[in-house]
Parts: sequence; C-alpha cells; structure tokens
Amino acid sequence: MEITFERHTILEEIVLNCVLFLLAGFDTTSNNLSLMAHYLVMYPEVQKRLFEEIEEVCGDGEEMPSYEELSKLKYADAVFKETQRLCPIASGVTRICEETTTLGGILVEKGTNISIDLLTLHRDPKLWGEDAEEFKPERWLNGEELTFYYPFGGGPRICIGLRFAIMETKMILVRLLKTFELKRCLVTEAELKFCGQIVLNPGKVFVELKLKE
Repeated sequence: MEITFERHTILEEIVLNCVLFLLAGFDTTSNNLSLMAHYLVMYPEVQKRLFEEIEEVCGDGEEMPSYEELSKLKYADAVFKETQRLCPIASGVTRICEETTTLGGILVEKGTNISIDLLTLHRDPKLWGEDAEEFKPERWLNGEELTFYYPFGGGPRICIGLRFAIMETKMILVRLLKTFELKRCLVTEAELKFCGQIVLNPGKVFVELKLKE
C-alpha cells in the first residue's frame, strides 16, 4: 500500500497547528484548572502563597501579565507540577521499544509496546518519599528536573503543547486569583473522583468564588 502526504504552505501549516493546539488543549487545560482549583481550596495556605507571588511579580493592576512576568512565577510552576503529578490528565504514556534490552530483570524485545502507568509512577513512595500521596508544591522549588515525572510524556515526542499549556494556565490563574478568593462550599468534596480512561476527567469539582474588594 502506497502512502502519500499532502504538502501545505507555511501559512497552512501554521493554521493547522493552531487548530491542533485548540482542539487538543482546551479540554485538558480546563480539566487541569479544575484540579488546581480543588487543591487551592483544600490547601488555603498554598493559595495564599500563590497570590502573594502573583502580587509581587505582576502587581495589583488590571493589566494582563507579560510573558516575562509569567516566567517568573516559580511557585505557580510548582503548583502546576504538583497537580499534574498527583492527577496527570493523561493516564499513561505509550512507547515502542527500539532495541532488545533487559529492565528490572525482565527481557523486553525490540518492537514491544510499552505503556507507563503514570498514576502509579507519580505516587510511588520509593521515588517521591513517604509523603508521595500529599499535595506539596514545595517539593519542586529546588529546580531539579525529575526523570520519573511524565505528565506530558518525554523524549523527542514530548507533548508539543507543553509550554503553551503552562503559560495559558498561569495566565488564567493570575486573572482568577487577582479577582476572586477560592473557598470551599457546602458541596465541595474532599476526595477527587475521576472518569475516563485515556484522559482522566475530574468528576465534579465545586468551589465558591468570593469577589475580592
């Protein structure tokens, strides 16, 4: 069977990639923001520290944060990473073994389809310590890049929308926390529930938005 590829102009490629970012990113980003909102109401001290960083870096005005300001929000990065550690939107990462090797005493032959269970990997106390099940953004503040953190995959086929997703999420967080205080309400559930298989969607996340004066 012969496979042919349609060639596109540079402008068409840009438009197609913009559509890809929109379709592949809106649902995952909204789910991640829901998860972050849950953790911010369950851990008000984290919300307080995050808001203080936003005020310090971005000021208290109404203008949108610049790219440089968003890049300086290191605690926001930590909150983002910790949310994705405990609740990776993609439940697994799949790769094909390129050469026969042995992993942990198990022979893995070339061409084997390998699937990494991120929920288990990201909560393994042997990797993350005895507090692996706890929400602790501070664990990311030393700047160390961990090789067992894979919410966006890894290697040359890492998620193309990684940087965009982080910046988009931080921009929304800035506007949200400048305008509202996130609080628990009568129907806020302490334990998250998920649905879906390939993409993990939070079932129901209820928070109260209190307008700041």
